[in-house]
Amino acid sequence: LGTAIQNLINDNLRFINTAFLAKIVKINTNTVDIQPILKQNASDKDLIINNCLIAFNHSQLWDIQHKLKVGDIGIALVMQNDISTYKQNGAGGVVATRRFKDFNDAIYIPLSLYTSFANADINYQIKDLGGTCLFEFDNSFDCNLTANNITSKANDNTTIISGAKNEF
Repeated sequence: LGTAIQNLINDNLRFINTAFLAKIVKINTNTVDIQPILKQNASDKDLIINNCLIAFNHSQLWDIQHKLKVGDIGIALVMQNDISTYKQNGAGGVVATRRFKDFNDAIYIPLSLYTSFANADINYQIKDLGGTCLFEFDNSFDCNLTANNITSKANDNTTIISGAKNEF
């Protein structure tokens, strides 16, 4: 009896959605449609989860965002409760349904998982994969900026100071 109960518990836990690797199959205005990249069985149908919010690094003072492309891989997190109210107005409130860990309440986080640099080889880097634009603090804490065109904008009270003897 104990084994049968444990098997039922394990089966139920197996079907609770929490997090999974996913790829973008469609980009909407500010949401994405995603598809899990791994299946339990080869015969499983392809599941498409529509209109997932995209999680970029953001605070009330700073925002980091970049362009996404169909085929990008990241992590989908399935929220504990129905997030449709938040999707509509960006604010909290009472959940609209009793949904619990449902694919409809997934968010997508674009990440580099398999193609990351070795930790010893990188300090901080922002670059396009075509190699045209690069902003990098290397391991000697030098800053490199590479681009076809560099535009600097400053207001009347801004001073640009260079650590080198010559100012730009």
